[in-house]
Amino acid sequence: MDNVKDYKYQLIFFGDDYELFDSIYKIVVKRLEELNFLMDAFIVYKNIEAHIYDNKQPVFIIYSSKNKKLDERLESLIRIHKMQGNPILPLYNNNFINEVCDELIEYNGEYKSNVDQIANIILEGFDLLRRRRRVFISYKRNESKNFALQLYNDLEARNYDVFLDTHSVGKAKLFQEDLWHEMSDSDVVVLLNTPGFLDSKWCKEELAKAESLRINVLRIDFSKSSLKNEDLGLTFFVNVGKVNKCKVVKKEVFNEIALSIERLRARSLASRHDTLVSELIHCGRDYGKVIVRTTYKTLQYIDPTGKTSLFVPAIGVPTSVDFQQAEKYAEYFKENNNDKLLLVYDSTCINKCWDEHLDWLTAQLKVKSLKKTSFTEWFSNN
Repeated sequence: MDNVKDYKYQLIFFGDDYELFDSIYKIVVKRLEELNFLMDAFIVYKNIEAHIYDNKQPVFIIYSSKNKKLDERLESLIRIHKMQGNPILPLYNNNFINEVCDELIEYNGEYKSNVDQIANIILEGFDLLRRRRRVFISYKRNESKNFALQLYNDLEARNYDVFLDTHSVGKAKLFQEDLWHEMSDSDVVVLLNTPGFLDSKWCKEELAKAESLRINVLRIDFSKSSLKNEDLGLTFFVNVGKVNKCKVVKKEVFNEIALSIERLRARSLASRHDTLVSELIHCGRDYGKVIVRTTYKTLQYIDPTGKTSLFVPAIGVPTSVDFQQAEKYAEYFKENNNDKLLLVYDSTCINKCWDEHLDWLTAQLKVKSLKKTSFTEWFSNN
């Protein structure tokens, strides 16, 4: 195998906004710590020193400057990164056209003030956070339907993929099966903690399912609530005070909720990732197999004959993109026709139709799927 310890994630800062760069870096480090990421695999370059980066390994570029005009050396470096197709995120205060250099006008940018969002965009660019930002709203209809609908519309406008039971289950579908499927693919569950939440059988089941799937819960507390602090382990809290069924909720409330979701996503996904990886390692150990972490996103088993199996965990409901990404990770390893490449996932709540689709997909590809329910069978046969 190639030396997988050399696999690096490279963050490059271009420009002269050094205080902002430091703020972004601190939040990125915090998110990486929440992901239990090995920091030795993360490198930061600034401006001219970026010429030493490795173009065969993941790269993400942040541009922010107090001057619109680039110097010649920086312009040359940016031109190289554009030709190589590396992702570049320009940052600005108020006026994108007047603040961002002409060489980066065609890129979609982000406000400098959205530091938490910028940090998550970087991790998404490295595939350390999912690009699909999925949120599940759990609520008691007769107490918070109006609030839930406003929250749904606000998050959708912020480009979240939001599940709300009245809007997200198609006609002629098995309602509960689709609901669990959608929850299993969510980054965060937003729980509207109204007085009668625990009086609802369905709300209690959603809460229990979120905990069993290790999905973190963002609890929205009103002036009168059902759940108390001691009732939940995997939670953050936002207190919105008194709720009125017909009230238009202030934008500031939704801003705080959206910010809390962004801060919670990495922690939630890390919890699910660690649970899946731990179960894989422990199951292998039960059969005398030593499974070792190679990169943050991959694990490896080498059998007594020297043949390798590369495991790539996928959180939530896998898609063809996950299979493609798994194959990309395999490119960093020595080519061996006998090697096995496996996409590992938890199929507990995936609906029957999608489960059959994944079985069909794995039959067509080099990458094979390995469900958590099949760990024991796989290790007993390999």
